[in-house]
Amino acid sequence: MDQIGDKSSGIDYAAMEQALADAEPLRLKALAATLNAVVGLCLTIVVMVQAASSSMVAWSLAVIPPMILLPVSMALWRSMAMSVMAPVAAAKWGQTDFVAGIAAVEWKDLLGLAGANRHGNAYAQWKSAGVYRDTHYRAREIRLTVKRERSMHFLTIEVRLEKSVGGIIEIASKAWGLGHLDNLFRALDGETQRKQLDPGFDAALDVFAPHHVDVTKVLTPELREALLTIYSQLQPRPFMARLDHGWLYMQLRIDGPSLSEASLWRPTRHYIDSAEQLWWELTVPHRMIDTIKGDHDGRLR
Repeated sequence: MDQIGDKSSGIDYAAMEQALADAEPLRLKALAATLNAVVGLCLTIVVMVQAASSSMVAWSLAVIPPMILLPVSMALWRSMAMSVMAPVAAAKWGQTDFVAGIAAVEWKDLLGLAGANRHGNAYAQWKSAGVYRDTHYRAREIRLTVKRERSMHFLTIEVRLEKSVGGIIEIASKAWGLGHLDNLFRALDGETQRKQLDPGFDAALDVFAPHHVDVTKVLTPELREALLTIYSQLQPRPFMARLDHGWLYMQLRIDGPSLSEASLWRPTRHYIDSAEQLWWELTVPHRMIDTIKGDHDGRLR
């Protein structure tokens, strides 16, 4: 993903190293429990199936437990490692809440009600929230699996704005992406219309809103300039945003899952190499808030 702002974090590395050292015994216990479970299940399957069938079938079925348990255990451990590192990485910048793994999954995701589910199965990998420069924000990493064949990862950013209007405003780059087509079809059905603001903004981004909504009340010149700045930093990737009851929603593509290097096989001291990238992903909302406020200088305050 294209970089937004300075990646120099100012993380308290002494505190991070201590947090990872404290988590090492947990990793060893989780690894031992996983290996014991895998070996125990494999032996149980071999004994039971061999007694009723043949050795070849028994040993063939014995590969099932590691194929299931190891990926699940790795994912659970990665979530635990993130929960250890995230507070140290982002609390300095106003993060007050962070959850990962099962705790981050929302019922609307499980029930297929999330917007991204129109194009695949989407689940939250982690969620964070906080207050930066007197502005509330929320963020999630979304894993979108398309037809069980490939996965994509997105950061969904939500920033509280000072102004609101009685309707949803959709903003999309001119690129012919799925979001752009959705907006175009809504405009064609008569419920929404494309709004014109100023030549510079209209040349880069399309705005769709219900007929009765005066988009200029919330899309002020300052906010339009901020959105153009964010859009320019993300090119050539598509830009999509939504203004909904005082919140600005944006979705950004990232290259892979956060803290993907975390593994039960790797000692926690090695995770320190991923601290900067984790910090950067957790604080994308902060740089966007700086941009919206109009005094973004590339480094968080």
